[in-house]
Formats: sequence, structure tokens, C-alpha cells
Amino acid sequence: MKAGKGRAPYEGMAEKVYKIVKKHRALHLVVFQSFDFRYLRELRKLDAKVRIHSLYDIPQMRWGVVPNNKEIGSESVNTHHFTATTAFVAAMHQEGFKVMVFTVNSPSSMLRVIQNGVDGIITNKPQLAADVIANPEKFSHKDHTWTIIGASLVVAVVALSWWCISPILRGELQSKGERRHLHPN
Repeated sequence: MKAGKGRAPYEGMAEKVYKIVKKHRALHLVVFQSFDFRYLRELRKLDAKVRIHSLYDIPQMRWGVVPNNKEIGSESVNTHHFTATTAFVAAMHQEGFKVMVFTVNSPSSMLRVIQNGVDGIITNKPQLAADVIANPEKFSHKDHTWTIIGASLVVAVVALSWWCISPILRGELQSKGERRHLHPN
């Protein structure tokens, strides 16, 4: 469920989706996930047993991952695969959360996140993921899909990811309203 950048949530969307799933007797088959915690809170109020996973984009990782997920009873923190370092996955597991990553479409990225201990992969290439899981040695060679521009982008994303998740790894969980000043004045 997604409202879109800068938009308020669609009024009553969580309830409408919940009722459709319940009407089709599929609650036991569905995991609800959203980037927007307002929907997840609304779902939790509707049903204490519904399965919830939270979605995080990279900048959101700086604000209250653990407290927000505990508040809504999330089973899993689902984040971009660049943020799923071994340390991040271990920290989330220690707090009782699974970690699933999106959107992982290359064999080398699939191998990396599997080695980092994630619990699940969200991909556009499920057959490739199944093949990588079944035969990791077949895919352990270098993936030559990167260009110089691609490698530069990875460095930038990794740096941004580290900036976002480093407070979590240091145990400095912040509420969304707090700001950290990088340069004391």
C-alpha cells in the first residue's frame, strides 16, 4: 500500500484492502507491507493477528526502525538490498525481526545478501533467485554487468546507506523529529 510522495494516505485504504482479503478468506496467505506506517498502524488496529512487514527506503533508515516496528508488531524489516550489510541484518535479528530485501535482480547481489544472512529476497527474477539459492557455486564468479558509472553509483549508494544505518548499528535510534548535526556550531 503506497500513498505516493508527498501525499496523505488514501482515506480508508488499509481497511478496504483488509476487507477484500478477509472476504476471500486469504488472511492466512497475505503479508501486508507498506512504506507508510499510517497504513500499517491502521491494519494493526483492525486485526491484532494480521501479518505485517514494514518497507524502508534508504533515507528512512535513520528514523526509528526498531521502535516503529515494535509498535506495529512487524515481523520483518524489508529494505533496499544495499542496506542489508551483515551488521544490519545481525542487529535486526537481535531485535527479533526478519530482514527481507528488495529489488534484487542480479546473481552477485543475490549471493551477497544471502551471505549477509537475509531471510528473504524480493525480486523481479524469481527463477534466477531459485537457481542462485539451489546452485550458488554456479553463480559465484564475477558478475561483469558493472560499468565504471555503475561502480561509481554503487559507491555513492553504499555511502548513503552507511550514513543512514550507522546510527542504528551504534544503537543511536532516533525519533523522526530529532536531527543530528554533523558539524558542531
